[in-house]
Amino acid sequence: MRHSSPGRSPQKQTEPRAHLAAALAYASAGIHVFPLAPRSKVPLISTPNGGHGLHDATTNDLIIRSWWTTTPTANIGLRTGISFDVIDLDGESAVVALEEARDGREQLQGPVVQTGHGFHWYVTSTGLENRAGILSGVDFRGQRGYVVAPPSVHPDGHRYRWINALHEELAPAPHWFIQLLVPERRLAMPNAQLQRSRAYGVGALRRDFSGLP
Repeated sequence: MRHSSPGRSPQKQTEPRAHLAAALAYASAGIHVFPLAPRSKVPLISTPNGGHGLHDATTNDLIIRSWWTTTPTANIGLRTGISFDVIDLDGESAVVALEEARDGREQLQGPVVQTGHGFHWYVTSTGLENRAGILSGVDFRGQRGYVVAPPSVHPDGHRYRWINALHEELAPAPHWFIQLLVPERRLAMPNAQLQRSRAYGVGALRRDFSGLP
Protein backbone atom coordinates (compact mmCIF):
# COMPACT_ATOMS: atom_id res chain seq x y z
CA MET A 1 0.00 0.00 0.00
CA ARG A 2 1.15 3.52 -0.69
CA HIS A 3 2.29 5.79 2.10
CA SER A 4 0.17 8.86 2.76
CA SER A 5 1.67 12.26 1.88
CA PRO A 6 -1.19 14.56 2.74
CA GLY A 7 0.87 17.76 2.90
CA ARG A 8 -0.89 20.69 4.52
CA SER A 9 -3.23 19.80 7.38
CA PRO A 10 -6.88 19.75 6.23
CA GLN A 11 -7.71 21.69 9.40
CA LYS A 12 -5.95 24.66 7.83
CA GLN A 13 -7.80 24.35 4.54
CA THR A 14 -11.31 25.27 3.53
CA GLU A 15 -13.95 22.63 4.32
CA PRO A 16 -14.32 21.34 0.73
CA ARG A 17 -10.56 20.85 0.35
CA ALA A 18 -10.38 19.32 3.82
CA HIS A 19 -12.88 16.62 2.92
CA LEU A 20 -11.12 15.70 -0.32
CA ALA A 21 -7.66 15.76 1.29
CA ALA A 22 -8.81 13.56 4.16
CA ALA A 23 -10.56 11.08 1.85
CA LEU A 24 -7.40 10.76 -0.24
CA ALA A 25 -5.25 10.35 2.86
CA TYR A 26 -7.44 7.57 4.22
CA ALA A 27 -7.38 5.84 0.85
CA SER A 28 -3.61 6.17 0.54
CA ALA A 29 -3.31 4.09 3.71
CA GLY A 30 -5.49 1.38 2.18
CA ILE A 31 -8.73 2.38 3.93
CA HIS A 32 -11.83 2.08 1.73
CA VAL A 33 -13.85 5.30 1.53
CA PHE A 34 -17.08 6.42 -0.10
CA PRO A 35 -19.09 9.67 -0.07
CA LEU A 36 -21.98 10.42 2.25
CA ALA A 37 -24.44 13.24 1.72
CA PRO A 38 -23.24 16.55 3.22
CA ARG A 39 -23.97 16.78 6.96
CA SER A 40 -25.50 13.31 6.79
CA LYS A 41 -24.79 9.66 7.54
CA VAL A 42 -26.50 8.28 4.42
CA PRO A 43 -24.70 7.43 1.15
CA LEU A 44 -24.47 10.33 -1.28
CA ILE A 45 -25.32 8.21 -4.32
CA SER A 46 -28.79 6.73 -3.95
CA THR A 47 -29.72 3.27 -5.20
CA PRO A 48 -31.95 4.67 -8.00
CA ASN A 49 -28.92 6.70 -9.15
CA GLY A 50 -26.69 3.65 -9.31
CA GLY A 51 -25.24 3.73 -5.81
CA HIS A 52 -24.40 0.61 -3.83
CA GLY A 53 -23.82 2.16 -0.42
CA LEU A 54 -20.76 0.88 1.42
CA HIS A 55 -20.07 -1.47 -1.50
CA ASP A 56 -18.96 1.60 -3.47
CA ALA A 57 -16.08 2.11 -1.02
CA THR A 58 -12.71 2.24 -2.76
CA THR A 59 -9.09 3.38 -2.50
CA ASN A 60 -8.98 4.51 -6.15
CA ASP A 61 -7.69 8.11 -6.29
CA LEU A 62 -9.46 8.98 -9.54
CA ILE A 63 -12.85 7.82 -8.32
CA ILE A 64 -12.42 9.60 -4.98
CA ARG A 65 -11.38 12.86 -6.67
CA SER A 66 -14.41 12.62 -8.96
CA TRP A 67 -16.79 12.14 -6.03
CA TRP A 68 -15.49 15.06 -3.98
CA THR A 69 -14.99 17.32 -6.99
CA THR A 70 -18.67 16.87 -7.81
CA THR A 71 -19.77 17.30 -4.16
CA PRO A 72 -16.92 19.00 -2.24
CA THR A 73 -18.73 19.01 1.12
CA ALA A 74 -19.72 15.34 1.00
CA ASN A 75 -19.08 13.58 4.29
CA ILE A 76 -16.62 10.67 4.40
CA GLY A 77 -17.71 7.10 5.01
CA LEU A 78 -15.14 4.45 6.02
CA ARG A 79 -16.03 0.81 5.49
CA THR A 80 -15.54 -1.33 8.58
CA GLY A 81 -14.69 -5.02 8.72
CA ILE A 82 -11.61 -4.67 6.51
CA SER A 83 -8.88 -2.65 8.23
CA PHE A 84 -10.74 -2.18 11.50
CA ASP A 85 -14.03 -2.44 13.37
CA VAL A 86 -15.65 0.31 15.44
CA ILE A 87 -17.37 0.37 18.83
CA ASP A 88 -20.00 3.11 18.56
CA LEU A 89 -20.89 4.90 21.81
CA ASP A 90 -23.92 7.15 21.45
CA GLY A 91 -23.44 9.64 24.29
CA GLU A 92 -22.32 9.70 27.88
CA SER A 93 -24.93 7.13 28.96
CA ALA A 94 -23.32 4.65 26.57
CA VAL A 95 -19.90 5.36 28.07
CA VAL A 96 -21.32 4.66 31.53
CA ALA A 97 -22.98 1.43 30.34
CA LEU A 98 -19.75 0.20 28.76
CA GLU A 99 -17.73 1.08 31.85
CA GLU A 100 -20.17 -0.86 34.03
CA ALA A 101 -19.90 -3.87 31.70
CA ARG A 102 -16.10 -3.64 31.84
CA ASP A 103 -16.25 -4.04 35.63
CA GLY A 104 -12.57 -3.30 36.18
CA ARG A 105 -11.30 -5.52 33.39
CA GLU A 106 -9.07 -4.56 30.43
CA GLN A 107 -9.69 -1.05 29.10
CA LEU A 108 -10.35 -0.15 25.49
CA GLN A 109 -7.29 1.27 23.74
CA GLY A 110 -6.42 2.88 20.44
CA PRO A 111 -7.82 5.54 18.08
CA VAL A 112 -10.97 7.39 19.15
CA VAL A 113 -13.23 9.81 17.26
CA GLN A 114 -15.56 12.31 18.90
CA THR A 115 -18.85 12.24 16.98
CA GLY A 116 -21.82 14.56 17.23
CA HIS A 117 -22.94 13.16 20.57
CA GLY A 118 -20.58 10.31 21.44
CA PHE A 119 -17.50 8.39 20.38
CA HIS A 120 -16.19 5.87 17.85
CA TRP A 121 -13.55 3.50 19.21
CA TYR A 122 -11.43 1.83 16.51
CA VAL A 123 -10.23 -1.74 17.11
CA THR A 124 -8.63 -4.41 14.95
CA SER A 125 -11.01 -6.28 12.68
CA THR A 126 -12.76 -9.19 14.40
CA GLY A 127 -14.50 -10.77 11.43
CA LEU A 128 -17.83 -10.31 13.26
CA GLU A 129 -21.02 -8.78 11.90
CA ASN A 130 -22.63 -5.46 12.83
CA ARG A 131 -24.72 -5.49 15.96
CA ALA A 132 -26.96 -2.80 17.41
CA GLY A 133 -27.95 -2.44 21.05
CA ILE A 134 -25.17 -4.48 22.64
CA LEU A 135 -25.71 -2.25 25.65
CA SER A 136 -27.78 0.90 26.05
CA GLY A 137 -26.43 3.26 23.36
CA VAL A 138 -23.61 0.87 22.34
CA ASP A 139 -23.45 -0.50 18.78
CA PHE A 140 -20.78 -2.41 16.88
CA ARG A 141 -19.71 -1.77 13.28
CA GLY A 142 -17.97 -4.75 11.70
CA GLN A 143 -18.54 -6.78 8.55
CA ARG A 144 -20.76 -4.91 6.04
CA GLY A 145 -20.76 -1.77 8.17
CA TYR A 146 -19.39 1.76 7.98
CA VAL A 147 -18.78 4.85 10.06
CA VAL A 148 -18.58 8.58 9.39
CA ALA A 149 -14.98 9.84 9.56
CA PRO A 150 -13.34 13.18 10.43
CA PRO A 151 -13.53 15.92 9.26
CA SER A 152 -17.14 15.16 8.28
CA VAL A 153 -19.92 17.30 9.73
CA HIS A 154 -22.64 15.76 11.90
CA PRO A 155 -26.27 16.61 11.02
CA ASP A 156 -26.39 18.86 14.09
CA GLY A 157 -23.38 20.84 12.84
CA HIS A 158 -20.65 19.36 15.02
CA ARG A 159 -17.51 18.24 13.20
CA TYR A 160 -16.17 14.74 13.73
CA ARG A 161 -12.64 14.93 15.16
CA TRP A 162 -9.88 12.61 16.29
CA ILE A 163 -9.17 12.42 20.02
CA ASN A 164 -6.57 9.67 19.65
CA ALA A 165 -5.58 9.80 16.00
CA LEU A 166 -5.19 6.92 13.58
CA HIS A 167 -1.44 6.88 14.07
CA GLU A 168 -2.14 5.48 17.55
CA GLU A 169 -1.63 1.72 17.70
CA LEU A 170 -4.74 -0.21 16.79
CA ALA A 171 -5.59 -2.75 19.51
CA PRO A 172 -7.93 -5.75 19.59
CA ALA A 173 -11.31 -5.40 21.25
CA PRO A 174 -11.01 -6.77 24.81
CA HIS A 175 -12.21 -10.33 25.35
CA TRP A 176 -14.99 -9.17 27.68
CA PHE A 177 -16.37 -6.99 24.88
CA ILE A 178 -16.21 -9.84 22.36
CA GLN A 179 -18.23 -11.91 24.81
CA LEU A 180 -20.90 -9.20 24.75
CA LEU A 181 -21.05 -9.56 20.96
CA VAL A 182 -21.22 -13.35 20.82
CA PRO A 183 -20.68 -16.14 23.36
CA GLU A 184 -17.23 -17.68 23.08
CA ARG A 185 -18.60 -21.06 22.02
CA ARG A 186 -20.09 -19.40 18.90
CA LEU A 187 -16.88 -17.71 17.75
CA ALA A 188 -16.30 -19.64 14.53
CA MET A 189 -13.29 -17.70 13.20
CA PRO A 190 -10.14 -19.91 13.32
CA ASN A 191 -7.33 -18.39 15.37
CA ALA A 192 -4.99 -18.15 12.37
CA GLN A 193 -7.63 -16.21 10.41
CA LEU A 194 -8.16 -13.88 13.37
CA GLN A 195 -4.42 -13.24 13.63
CA ARG A 196 -4.21 -12.47 9.88
CA SER A 197 -7.14 -10.04 10.23
CA ARG A 198 -5.45 -8.28 13.13
CA ALA A 199 -2.12 -8.08 11.32
CA TYR A 200 -3.77 -6.49 8.28
CA GLY A 201 -5.57 -3.94 10.42
CA VAL A 202 -2.47 -2.92 12.35
CA GLY A 203 -0.37 -2.74 9.18
CA ALA A 204 -2.93 -0.54 7.44
CA LEU A 205 -3.19 1.91 10.30
CA ARG A 206 0.41 2.16 11.59
CA ARG A 207 1.11 5.10 9.34
CA ASP A 208 1.68 8.82 9.64
CA PHE A 209 -1.75 10.46 9.56
CA SER A 210 -0.39 13.92 10.44
CA GLY A 211 -2.42 15.35 7.55
CA LEU A 212 -5.72 14.08 8.97
CA PRO A 213 -7.78 16.09 11.47
